[in-house]
Amino acid sequence: MRLGPQSQYAPAPRPSQEGNLGAETACPVVYFRYMHHIPKPRWGTALLPAVLAFCAGCTPPPPRDTHDADVRSISEGELLWVRHWSSRDVERIVARYAEDATLLTPNLPPAIGREAVREVVRQFVRDGYFALTFEVTHVEVARSGDLGYVEGNYTLVTTNLSTTQPFTDQGTYLRVYRKQPDGAWKVLRDIRASHLPATGR
Repeated sequence: MRLGPQSQYAPAPRPSQEGNLGAETACPVVYFRYMHHIPKPRWGTALLPAVLAFCAGCTPPPPRDTHDADVRSISEGELLWVRHWSSRDVERIVARYAEDATLLTPNLPPAIGREAVREVVRQFVRDGYFALTFEVTHVEVARSGDLGYVEGNYTLVTTNLSTTQPFTDQGTYLRVYRKQPDGAWKVLRDIRASHLPATGR
């Protein structure tokens, strides 16, 4: 009796009494032929676009570039600060400093913290000859957008304690700014370096 095309799915012949060689060779062949005719599922291909679209929606957008706006904000704040120093407005001067700010000025110990900075500012503005002006030469903001710094030149006039005459000091300064949660920039470090020789101070 001849078998039709469906004979390729027929089970493997039983092993003969002489040995199991027939079973060991026939079963893999029948299994391979059977698996070859099973249709492959296509649900993975159909879901792939949906999965990719979902992952794209989960990707956070790149942070907004605020570099130029931050540089402008710090620069404008420096100009306004010059007027506050010129008017000897202690509260407005101190408001520019962060709570944990440090002020480093020549011939004075470091003022650490806003309250310590306030005391130094009060000492300066009580001087009858006091005058402080400064000019920004460079402003930069970190790519992270939370830190920046300012370089510039300053001119400070105070009373010479030895002669009681006005004394002019000129030098450079470096200020480190930190952005606050509300977006305002506050001075974290204020460092001044005098250009005068030590004997001339």
